[in-house]
Amino acid sequence: MRPKLAYMANLPIASPDAEQRAAIERLVARRIELEPSRRSRDLEANATATELDQAIAGAVHEIYELSAAERALVAGAGAAGR
Repeated sequence: MRPKLAYMANLPIASPDAEQRAAIERLVARRIELEPSRRSRDLEANATATELDQAIAGAVHEIYELSAAERALVAGAGAAGR
C-alpha cells in the first residue's frame, strides 16, 4: 500500500445515509447557486450564504456525531483559518 493510502485508511470517514446525503447535496446546490450574487456583494445573498454554510457544517457534524465540545473545537479551528 502506498504511504498516503496507509495514512488515509486510518482516518475516520463517515458515511451519510441516503437522506443525509440528499439533504447536504440540496444545501450545497443552493449555496453554489448563490455564489455569483454573493460575489457581487449582494448583502442578502451574503447572509443566505452564511446561513447555508452553517447548515452544511451542522449536517456534517451530525453525520460525524460530534459532541458540543467537538463542534466548538471545529468552529474555532475554522475561525482561526480566516
